[in-house]
Amino acid sequence: MYVFASDIDRFAAMVSSIHDSYSAHEKNWLYPDFSDLYQRSFARYFSTELAAPAFWEPLLETVTKQNGLIVKPVHVIEIDDQADIILIGDLFGSVHALWDYIREGYFLGFIDKNLKIQNKKNYIIFLGNVVNKSPHSIETLSLILQLMKQNPGHVLLTQGDEEFNDNWKNNTLYDEIFYTRTYQSKSVHHEDLFSKFFASCPIAIVLKSSQKKSQIVWISSSLNKKRFNDSLFGLSSVCAYITGLQLFMAKADHTGLIFDFPIEGATHWSIFSAATPFIKEFMQTNVLSFGLLRYNKNPSQSILYHIYRPEKDKAFSLKSYDFIKGIPLDLLPKKTVKIGSSMDLSGVLYKSFQHVQKSVHAAVQNFNNQKDAPYIREYLFDDGYVPARSLKNIERLMSEGIDSILFPSGSVAFELYKKYIKSGDITVYFPMVQDRVNATRHVIFLRQNYNQEVRVSLEYIVNTSSVKKCALFYQNDAYGLPMAQEAHRILSQKNIEYIDLPYELSSATSFKDHAQKFKASSADVIALYATPEAAQRFLAEISTADLISTKICAPSPMFMADFLKFISSRGLHVILSSTVPSPWDAVRPIARQYRAAMKEYGYAFDTISFESYIATRLFLRAFTHNGYNVHFDGIMKFFEEMQKYDFEGLKLSFDSQTRQLMHSVWIAPNQKDPWIEYFVDPVNGKIEQVLKQKAQ
Repeated sequence: MYVFASDIDRFAAMVSSIHDSYSAHEKNWLYPDFSDLYQRSFARYFSTELAAPAFWEPLLETVTKQNGLIVKPVHVIEIDDQADIILIGDLFGSVHALWDYIREGYFLGFIDKNLKIQNKKNYIIFLGNVVNKSPHSIETLSLILQLMKQNPGHVLLTQGDEEFNDNWKNNTLYDEIFYTRTYQSKSVHHEDLFSKFFASCPIAIVLKSSQKKSQIVWISSSLNKKRFNDSLFGLSSVCAYITGLQLFMAKADHTGLIFDFPIEGATHWSIFSAATPFIKEFMQTNVLSFGLLRYNKNPSQSILYHIYRPEKDKAFSLKSYDFIKGIPLDLLPKKTVKIGSSMDLSGVLYKSFQHVQKSVHAAVQNFNNQKDAPYIREYLFDDGYVPARSLKNIERLMSEGIDSILFPSGSVAFELYKKYIKSGDITVYFPMVQDRVNATRHVIFLRQNYNQEVRVSLEYIVNTSSVKKCALFYQNDAYGLPMAQEAHRILSQKNIEYIDLPYELSSATSFKDHAQKFKASSADVIALYATPEAAQRFLAEISTADLISTKICAPSPMFMADFLKFISSRGLHVILSSTVPSPWDAVRPIARQYRAAMKEYGYAFDTISFESYIATRLFLRAFTHNGYNVHFDGIMKFFEEMQKYDFEGLKLSFDSQTRQLMHSVWIAPNQKDPWIEYFVDPVNGKIEQVLKQKAQ
């Protein structure tokens, strides 16, 4: 395992001696156990070849010292004109894959036989997570270290989760060292050398032109902001991010390169390069893959080459992409259209709207991959569920010439920028807000507001159960208060008692008092008009015994995996409403298309991402119908003329009073039974159940 490889031929000999057929004793993604393999196969090798360490101490010390002189924690590479940069994603000890990449680099003339980069302007960057989850981490690292030694400052490794903060000690690299040291002198302490080496590597790399005020490219293993200098990460000058493995990629059927959803308008590429027997058990990919970025001082003129090879093939294939737009060069359109939004990507609703971000991107990319279609770029800004930040985001979008706002969130925030809607400075398509009063022509709504969900869900519960008293747990603002008020009206009409349990979002630290009031009330129904996180914390204060006979109901924002998992873990059931059919089971064409698009990227299914997918697809349909013109008048006319319009299996009818297109609410009685569709007449408000054969 401690083998010195200094040139291409020695690399080939070393790699050919390593068997690439093995299985973990414990098949655990976080910590696989290969101890049986070490003990069974490596003992003789260790005892004969490794009586004394051949080169590790001097090689590790040399490269660590090299890094200390050259590399900064956030390392900036300044490029005068043009440079080629090989980008290798997560390897997880894939020594055979790494050898294939190095050999391909040699065939391309990128490196010479002695492993030196031939053009001094070029670089090789490893995106982290090069070790662990494999019994061959040491061999993999030996190749990387030798490349780094031969090319000081031009072969760089960013710290991934496996290298950061000594995390490598909790996995298979440490096991390799442990079993090696069984046959070595006790004075040999490689742990400190490894730790010092990994700590000497940058947490991120920034590519920038030598020109003043140039845009930059941010390269790191992940986008874990806690590791980065806040003064650098997220700068408006960042035009692109390049990262390694994203967790959702484990579910995706991909070839190792994904054009991920933009981060506040900046491009985001993810590259995955690992290929081991163990990795294949967890990933839906069987492809060798790396990238070559031909970086121009103007990033918009840069090209990203994806070099990949299915394992069954003998030769690598190459596909070229516009680096910033993320589409193949042969589909490159002439026209770019920008759309924007403001949503909570870091606050109390961040899990919900990160799913929205992904579904919008999936729909947009499917559109962008059409031949001759214009290029759509989404600018989704994070407001952290803070209304003032949302207003600033809208004003920022306006300053950048973006006046089409798609699927923004926040009822309170909506009130702040409504002035720009009324003035016609922006047009808002399908906002997730309560307000339907005095809507202008510069806004249109896709679905029922939350009050209609309240109506349908309470009607369902009252008609199927004996309800005497209802507890209303709600957020006391423009989001939760209108739902509570609608519940007051309905329950009063039906002579059902209720108790209010309001909370303030800004000061909600404990819900013990709310729980005590609920237990004292003897309510047989709890209605949750809150965020999933607040609802979960509230219910956690109540024993299962006090909840087991209680009906729990909630609107569509509660349709989140963490909340449903919590409910299930308590042995409880919740009656949920939705303004879209089931994203898991619906047979309408739009539902099948949604599942296919999300599966392609490895994204999870849920109601909010299904809704945003429908909204995005619908906007793109109107945009196409309007001759690829984003001007609001033609798009609005398309929507306003809809009457029983069949949109991929959904019936859409424009109502001039509410400016709304969909008029159904679905009830999910529990997590097993089929959903029930109810039509809410927009004229008289009558609720009518849709027959099953029509509700698919």
